[in-house]
Amino acid sequence: MRDEVKKIQVRIGSMVYQLSATEDPNYIQEIASIADELITKIARRYPHMNSTSTQVLALVNAVDAMRQARADLQQAIMAKDNAVQNEIELKAELARLREQFWELKKDLLYYKNLCDIHEQRLAELTSAQENKIRQVRPRKTMIAKDHSLAERQTSIEDLKKYPPEKD
Repeated sequence: MRDEVKKIQVRIGSMVYQLSATEDPNYIQEIASIADELITKIARRYPHMNSTSTQVLALVNAVDAMRQARADLQQAIMAKDNAVQNEIELKAELARLREQFWELKKDLLYYKNLCDIHEQRLAELTSAQENKIRQVRPRKTMIAKDHSLAERQTSIEDLKKYPPEKD
């Protein structure tokens, strides 16, 4: 189905134009309003210019604005592409860090389990040592109760007389 061509009357600058378009009439009115605003700004700024020069300068400004918008769009597209690439790299880094985290968690659980086993063995050995110590009867030392403290003391000279005991 062909789009219906509509005729729209618009005012741009000091002239009235009859435009034919398939777009929505409101859209065409909006475009014409923007063009009229551009020409009116130039005419106010340079009142001595003729209407043709005013329209050409407005057109040059509009083309410049369009090119600047395209350049901004290109920069935005490049920034978006860079952001997408950074997102991909960050997701890969996140996946790598998650994998590293799980490996560390497995290692931590392994070493925790190992510590528990060693603590259990240490407790068993300590308990066995305590049982052996309890089973050994203390030695009785023979010290006469009537000996005085002076008789029980040993001097350095007394120790030099006897060779050291070997275990």
